[in-house]
Amino acid sequence: PDGKYVCFVKGAPDRMVKLCKYQAKGGVAGDENLEDINENYWIEQIAILSSHGLRVLGLCRTTIDKDSVKAGDQLGPEFVNGRPEGKWLTMVGLCAIMDPPRPECVQAIKEARGAG
Repeated sequence: PDGKYVCFVKGAPDRMVKLCKYQAKGGVAGDENLEDINENYWIEQIAILSSHGLRVLGLCRTTIDKDSVKAGDQLGPEFVNGRPEGKWLTMVGLCAIMDPPRPECVQAIKEARGAG
């Protein structure tokens, strides 16, 4: 959109849901595909994916005014959290990945358990 940047945000899904005002219908981005977020639905989906041992990320987007940032700005957690508008993101979807511990971590855990 003119005068705006599209901003993509990823993070812990339970935290992302709390920052979302909308969800994208069918995961399709665009203002015409927005609906109010159904937080219970997303929390349930996160729980289902996590119960299978998957690492889950929330994928969100929004638009911001171009004049609200300048070249070189670091748009980290402080930019995303605590915004004056409160809930301001759109939940687009979840990403679930297998993220098994490295083999050396498995051995370290066994040793730690054995040590009492």
